[in-house]
Amino acid sequence: MREMSTTVVDLDEKNVDDALDVCTSPSVRNEADYLRGCEIRKKWLSDVCRTVGPCAKVAYVANKPVGAIEYTPLHSIPYLRTKRKDALYIHCIYVQKRYRHRGIGSALLDSLTNELTNRTRSSAKLPAARLSHQQTKFTDTRKWDSSGIRASEESRAT
Repeated sequence: MREMSTTVVDLDEKNVDDALDVCTSPSVRNEADYLRGCEIRKKWLSDVCRTVGPCAKVAYVANKPVGAIEYTPLHSIPYLRTKRKDALYIHCIYVQKRYRHRGIGSALLDSLTNELTNRTRSSAKLPAARLSHQQTKFTDTRKWDSSGIRASEESRAT
């Protein structure tokens, strides 16, 4: 079977539904609560796209949305005091199960880091996680305590 190519595009008002559908089970797509939540999320994503710029990318195979990466530029998060435009918070990377292990998650992340590199004209860094580039597996290089807070240097030694 011939492998189909993956196309990654920025989220915009025309493909917001694709980004929402990628990670939603078909079994809940017609439920009233899901539809209400989708309208709220769609409005939020559209507002972010208009005010901050793209906040997600969608991966397509044969014109079908199969994966997405959602992120927020750190300088646009109101409670963070940073002016850095070369740092992002990645909310999620998701690829539908039947399309995993084909490099789609890596293509999404590569597209984002390439865009960031081109935008800042410097090397894009992702200090929070190191890519293992073994299909869709990521290795978190930080140490965390049981409450989900990054452990201090002292507690790492134990």
